[in-house]
Amino acid sequence: PKVIAELTPRLDPAVEKETDVRLAVCDELGDFGPDAQAAVPALRGAQKDPADAVRKAADFAIKKIIAKKDDKKPEEKKPEEKKDK
Repeated sequence: PKVIAELTPRLDPAVEKETDVRLAVCDELGDFGPDAQAAVPALRGAQKDPADAVRKAADFAIKKIIAKKDDKKPEEKKPEEKKDK
């Protein structure tokens, strides 16, 4: 989504001076789940942010994006085939 491209630059402390804003951006990107895959490189950069809270939020956001990407809904899983004996 377009909003991800708009939010991603705000993870950079040189662009966004406010720690609370960078923290909120991490949280927001994580909430997008796998749709925010394009933001992962910027979030990896945010893992080196001067603020500990932002580093932790970036780590959590990446985990949410990757975890949601790997999760499958039950209806998406293939049923196991029964073998006739």
